[in-house]
Amino acid sequence: MAHYQAIGTGPVSFIDGNFSQQEIPLSAIFFRPAGIDASAWPSYSRNQAVVDALLQQMVSQGFLTPSTQPVASMTIAAASPGTLGNSITVTFSNAVAASGTFTVAVNVTQTYTGLTPASLSTVLQTTAAAAAGNSLVYLQSNNVQMPAAFTGTLAAASGTVTAFTLAVTNAADAPYINITITPVPSASPTSFTLAVAYSNTTSAPVTLTSLVASNPFADLVTFSTPSGPNGPLPAASSVTLQGGAAAIPTVATGIVLAAD
Repeated sequence: MAHYQAIGTGPVSFIDGNFSQQEIPLSAIFFRPAGIDASAWPSYSRNQAVVDALLQQMVSQGFLTPSTQPVASMTIAAASPGTLGNSITVTFSNAVAASGTFTVAVNVTQTYTGLTPASLSTVLQTTAAAAAGNSLVYLQSNNVQMPAAFTGTLAAASGTVTAFTLAVTNAADAPYINITITPVPSASPTSFTLAVAYSNTTSAPVTLTSLVASNPFADLVTFSTPSGPNGPLPAASSVTLQGGAAAIPTVATGIVLAAD
C-alpha cells in the first residue's frame, strides 16, 4: 500500500500541555498503511498522544482525507541535460524506519553495437565537453584498428598496440567504470560492440538529509525530497530516469514512491 498526503482546509491546530498553540502543516501529515500519521512533524514525539487522538477524530469527521496520488519519497534528476540520463537506474533498498536509513545504488549502462574502427569517431564524441550529458566516455584518440576482446577498467585497457583510447567524461566517475569490447564472431572480425558500465553504491546507509546534502553520485544525479527531510523513506525499488534529450537540452527525471 502506498502513502498518501493528507488533504484538509488548513494546518491542524491544537493547544499542547504547556498551553501553547501548535500547528501541524498538512505537508507533515500522511495516510500510511497503519493509518494517519504525523511523525514527520518535528514536535510529534512531544505531543504524540494528543496528536494521534486529534487526527483520528478529524478523519472520522471527514476533516482530513487522503490525496488521490501516492506520496513521492523523493524525485531524481540527471545532473546534466542529455541522453545519458536515460541510461541511469537508481535502486533503493534496506529501508529501516527506526533509524530513517536506506541504501542507494546507481548503475549506468551504455552499449554501442555495430561499431567499426572507422565509425567509432562518428558515434563517440572526441572531447569531454562534447560528451557531457550524453556519454560516460569519449574517444581520446583513434588508430583505426580493430580492438581485441577486452573487459576491465579504462586504466587497464592498454597494450603495445592501441586500437583506440577512451577517456572518462567526468573524472569523478573513473573508479566506477568498466568497459567490455566484444568483436563480432568471425574469422577476421570487422565490427565490435562497446559496453560502458558505471556501478556505485553508498558505502553506508544514508538518510534523506545526508543523501541530499552529501550526494555521492552528484556528478550523475541529484535528489530532492518533496515532503522534506522528515518525509517517508523510499520504497524498495529501481527507477530508470526518462526524458533526457540532447537536441533540445532536457534533463531526465524519475519519481520514487514512499515505502510501506
